[in-house]
Amino acid sequence: TDSATVGGGWNIDTIKIIAAGIYNPGRLIVNNIPSQLTEGSAFNLISTVRLDQAPLANVTVEINPGSQLDSSRNTLTFTPTNYATPQNLTITAVDDQVVEDSMFGGLSLRLNTTDPAFDGVSSYHLIRITDDDSPMIALQPQNKAVAPGQSATFGVAVYAGFSGSALYQWYRG
Repeated sequence: TDSATVGGGWNIDTIKIIAAGIYNPGRLIVNNIPSQLTEGSAFNLISTVRLDQAPLANVTVEINPGSQLDSSRNTLTFTPTNYATPQNLTITAVDDQVVEDSMFGGLSLRLNTTDPAFDGVSSYHLIRITDDDSPMIALQPQNKAVAPGQSATFGVAVYAGFSGSALYQWYRG
């Protein structure tokens, strides 16, 4: 409401604010995301994804497994009626046939919708990946100690599929 003007301006006595509702940001509920996977493993963990509340509009979950992981789906879609029904997502480690140390892969889930409570909500999961590939050349026996002044015989195994040349270097240590 307003009252009489003072000095040519308005003097405001009361401001009334009416709340249209309570803002409750939406959440993405993800269960069973693996903390570790092995390349080439027949064991794939099925994760479930759902929303914590009914959205005002359809919500698309964009799935980005990065370069070290693979997912069974690129997107999931939730509606105001199926938001609480878990949808399955299978995550696997990419079997790249390259010998490498253990590494990490990142799985990113991002929501896209016209509902402001859910739009842009994201979830990121770091997953340790164990390599299943063996070296193409192996020394047998491994970890054999040779005392100073003595000699030892080692075998070199070259695995199928190896092509090219190999350089052997021996170090004291």
